[in-house]
Amino acid sequence: TVILNDIADVEYGSALVYPTGADNFSYADGSLVIVEGEALEIAVMFYTDEALLHSAEPKNAGEYFYKINKNKTTVTGAKDPELANGLSNYNLLTSTKYKTAFITKKDVEITLNAPSTVVYDGNEHEYNDGYSLAGGSSFAYGEKIDLLAVNYSDCLEDGSFAITSVPKNAGRYFIEFDASSSVIGGMSADANYNIVCADGVYFEILKKDIRISVGNDSKVYNGFGYRLDA
Repeated sequence: TVILNDIADVEYGSALVYPTGADNFSYADGSLVIVEGEALEIAVMFYTDEALLHSAEPKNAGEYFYKINKNKTTVTGAKDPELANGLSNYNLLTSTKYKTAFITKKDVEITLNAPSTVVYDGNEHEYNDGYSLAGGSSFAYGEKIDLLAVNYSDCLEDGSFAITSVPKNAGRYFIEFDASSSVIGGMSADANYNIVCADGVYFEILKKDIRISVGNDSKVYNGFGYRLDA
C-alpha cells in the first residue's frame, strides 16, 4: 500500500504536477515493499470531480483530485524484461481513494484609463478607454482582458451615487470595473484572477451651448397680448 505525495498549491499560470522520479511516494505502515533492485515511479491522473469521472489537465484555478494512473506508473530494474512496465508482479493499493491539490487565482491589479470629457450630443457614451496594469502585475499565458465590463453611477449633488445605464445626458458619472462581467480567454475574468481595481474614474458630459436670437417687430397697442416669434 502506497501513500501518494502531496502536491503544493500553485498559482494560476504555474503547472500543477506530481513529483517525478523513482520512489516518489511513501509506504503505509505495515505495507509490503517493492523487491530489492526494482524501483517504482508513480504517475497520477487528475480529475475535476470527487467522483473521479472527469479527468483533466489541471490549468484553471480550482480544486483537483488525483489518484494513481496505473497505465503510466512504471517499475524500473524489473526482473522480467518482457513485462511492459513491470507492474504485473504488483497489486498497487493506495491509502486513500484520492488526494487533492489546488490552483489558486492569480492576483492582478489594474487601473481604468480616464475618459475625456465630451459635450452633450444626444448619443450614449460607452466606456472604451481600456485599462493599464498596475503594481507590477501581469496576466498569465499572455492573456488580457478581452471584454472589459464596467458599471456606471450618477454623481448626485449630495455627493452620493446612483446606479445608472450608459451615460447619455449631461452630468458627471463614476465608472467602476466589473470583474464578473468581464471576459478573459472565454471565461469570466474572476474565474482565474483576483483582479483589484482600487479606484474608478470620473466621466463628464458637458451641457451644450445653444445661442438664440429674437427678431425685431413692432405693433400699435390694441390691448391684446402679442407674441414675438424668434
